[in-house]
Amino acid sequence: MDYVAEYNLAGGSIYNSPFISSVPPGISPTAAQTDPNLHWASSHSNDQSGYYNWYVLTGENNDTYNPNAKKLFDDVFFKLGHPGYGYHLPSRWELTGVFSYSGNTQYDSPTNTSNVNEAIEFGGIKKTFANDYFSSGNGVCYALRFKQGTGNPIDDSSLSDFPLATDNNMVCAYRYTRVGSFANHDFTSLLKVDCVYLGSAFTGNISTINNDSWWDSHTSEAVVRIFPAAGYISFPTFISSGLLEARGEYGRYWSSTEFPSLLGNAWNVSFYSYSAFANYRDVKHHGFSVRLFADK
Repeated sequence: MDYVAEYNLAGGSIYNSPFISSVPPGISPTAAQTDPNLHWASSHSNDQSGYYNWYVLTGENNDTYNPNAKKLFDDVFFKLGHPGYGYHLPSRWELTGVFSYSGNTQYDSPTNTSNVNEAIEFGGIKKTFANDYFSSGNGVCYALRFKQGTGNPIDDSSLSDFPLATDNNMVCAYRYTRVGSFANHDFTSLLKVDCVYLGSAFTGNISTINNDSWWDSHTSEAVVRIFPAAGYISFPTFISSGLLEARGEYGRYWSSTEFPSLLGNAWNVSFYSYSAFANYRDVKHHGFSVRLFADK
């Protein structure tokens, strides 16, 4: 959160209260109600007389109102001489390359979908690939991904930005495994993602790789990534600091892609006990997890 201020609807003014750290400079009562760069987050009525209605006013990374705002999506942490140099917060399309866009990585109930076209980015390359997903509903989903594209991507991306992949050079086998109970405060809850590169030499299909015996024979080739179901930190208000929510129940990981038609929102990937989605978006006040990608 960039700043918090209170607007007194009865008195027509914005000012500090015991709960407030600072008031953004130059904001009039009219601007507070009409400026699209401001967001009314929550409210309560108080002061014993009942005459006042307080609103929490939050800024959205806007330097006009808060020149000291921390820029989550363009932070000094990633600059030369800092620990994050050489890494970046992945775009929404990079995260789609790990997870499916709209929950096709389903593992708690049977699924068998083929040629799901998804816009994916990696290493500066942007293409639309076809993907197959299979699960018997036993907590594991198998996928054959990065196949030659066959149609328009299922999200709002265009083929002009993400042209169809014209070959199977990037084909990979994926396995998504749900671990733990995904119950509140279960520290074992996580999503394990295994990936084996196959390339155009692969002549099988989803049935070839949708069993543990195939994966057991390719253990040495698998790249494994673990995503804990860490929950998230809810954004603070004037009456409480941010709280840790849903730990052990699900995971949410920020992308660097903001949502242009909804101010102060960004895309994120969310996974639950039943599936994973790369098509979620939420307000940037929340403290979601991040998983950095290497620049090279």
